[in-house]
Amino acid sequence: MAGMSSSQLRAGKQPLVLLAAAFALALSCLVILSYRRPSSTALLSGPSTTLGDLLVTDLFRTKKPFTNLEDKAGEDEEPDAVVGATSPRAAHVINARGDQLVNRDCVLAAKIMDGAATGYPEWAQKQVMARCMDQDCEQSMRTVEGKWSGCRFTDANGFCYHYYTAQQYCFHHPDDSDYCNDKGPDAAKPPLGEYTGESSEIGWEPVSDVTLTLPTRPDLDGSKYACSCMRNCGCNGQGHCWCMDPEQQPIGTDEGSYTDTNITEHHAARGRCSCSCGGGAARLHSEGS
Repeated sequence: MAGMSSSQLRAGKQPLVLLAAAFALALSCLVILSYRRPSSTALLSGPSTTLGDLLVTDLFRTKKPFTNLEDKAGEDEEPDAVVGATSPRAAHVINARGDQLVNRDCVLAAKIMDGAATGYPEWAQKQVMARCMDQDCEQSMRTVEGKWSGCRFTDANGFCYHYYTAQQYCFHHPDDSDYCNDKGPDAAKPPLGEYTGESSEIGWEPVSDVTLTLPTRPDLDGSKYACSCMRNCGCNGQGHCWCMDPEQQPIGTDEGSYTDTNITEHHAARGRCSCSCGGGAARLHSEGS
């Protein structure tokens, strides 16, 4: 480097400085983009049990175009799942700890209902339940033989068993009352059900008798609420939904949901659901636009 002036040295270092700055910017963008809610089809291995985490999840919920979840079917299937298994564990009805394997937000909803997750006010409990129903509603419309069988069988709370192998186990063990609750043959297509029509009209409905757990509010503790869902739709929480069918009607018994809702036809909403619980307004699906 002998004989080079200081200005020449500085000029030589400029490309390296710019390269380092560009790398730092790219890394920052990756960190920001990582703050998004995981796929609704995934199981929650370590569910959040704090209200703070729920609020953070809401803060980083992203708006992005609809995607067809059928492409993600089975992405979380554990490698040791056994088709035709004769025990709840082998069939992934339960895990090694004995936890029943339902969809992601239904894990947290069950913990709230059981009193294992505390500190959730009324609005938060209903929001978690609505997200649980989003996921179950979408599962109910995914019927791919050998991989997804909709949601004919549920746990005692009425939450869908996530795995095809679990649905199959309950089909072959209908007398297992410890785990298997049957929504009926119209809740799934063959071979596990008898429904042969459009998936958007399959015989699944959201929960209708949910109990609030609010020990610090005796006036509300133990009161009941229900849920309703819009199939093949995403809704923005302000009285507007984007649906495949501009005449789409809600399913479920929550009378306060989806009243005076405006609908815009949007074919990319296929396979999606937007659910609302306890009289709340229709709101944006966690992965809708």
